[in-house]
Amino acid sequence: MKSNLAVKPKYSIVVPAYNEEDLLGDCLDSLLQQEVNFEFEIIVVDNNSSDSTASVAKKRKVRLISEKNPGVCWARQAGYIAANGKYIVSTDADTTFDSNWLCRLDKHIKTGVVGVGGGIYYNGDIGWANAWSRFLFGGSKLWSNLFGQPCYVSACNLVFLKSAIKGYDTRLTQGGDELAILKQLKKNGRVIIDPTILVNTSGRRQAKGLWYSIFVTFLWYYIMGYNISRLTRHNFFGSYPAFRKVKARKSIGFKGKYFPWIVILIVAFLIAYYAKSEISEDNIQNASLNIPAR
Repeated sequence: MKSNLAVKPKYSIVVPAYNEEDLLGDCLDSLLQQEVNFEFEIIVVDNNSSDSTASVAKKRKVRLISEKNPGVCWARQAGYIAANGKYIVSTDADTTFDSNWLCRLDKHIKTGVVGVGGGIYYNGDIGWANAWSRFLFGGSKLWSNLFGQPCYVSACNLVFLKSAIKGYDTRLTQGGDELAILKQLKKNGRVIIDPTILVNTSGRRQAKGLWYSIFVTFLWYYIMGYNISRLTRHNFFGSYPAFRKVKARKSIGFKGKYFPWIVILIVAFLIAYYAKSEISEDNIQNASLNIPAR
């Protein structure tokens, strides 16, 4: 493994962390065990944690910076500014990685694309979540095959050319680190998605149940929150509630055998519809990007 404290790394892996003392250690250990022949650095962005998140990071050979403004876009923007790498790797503190994960992303980057997205496997006994994940990333791959670019990538498993974006718009809520970044990337080159490059991430949010995930997490915070903040340039919705210790709920409270799949299809349709609904580039890029100077 190459040192992550290299002066000129090829990749800067940015890990936002808010009260992640329980999971951050496993995340960083799996990153430090990447089997690569190039330099990379790991940047942990402590997003105003009140637990021992910073101490967990300090025990390992990583860079630790802080961002007092709450929100994932603020944290990722701080990491973006601090990054020394030519490429930014976006992921989360509740995620772990196979030892060849970064190498597999790098193989795609070598083809000249500006961004590569991978898939997600949710830990825990939450079968519907992984069925949805396969459908979502497989659908984005199909969209890419048909139209040349994916309609969705996850900020949990994404690498991109740093110079291909202007930064993260800190007035956006969840979705600002995925959909808004994807739009910037597609303006400057080709983005590909490879659902076979998986990361293992916590299923704690999905453990609240299918209905919560659909109506609160996805429709309220992601779709409504992102689009309203994008159009008004103000984050009225705030961030997702922070779930740190949640037990999985196996029952979704509905006896119909096929109903969850019907809901998944409806949500997939909404994503496809949204992907075709573009507002003017002046509104989403030049006139409205709020990139804080440091």
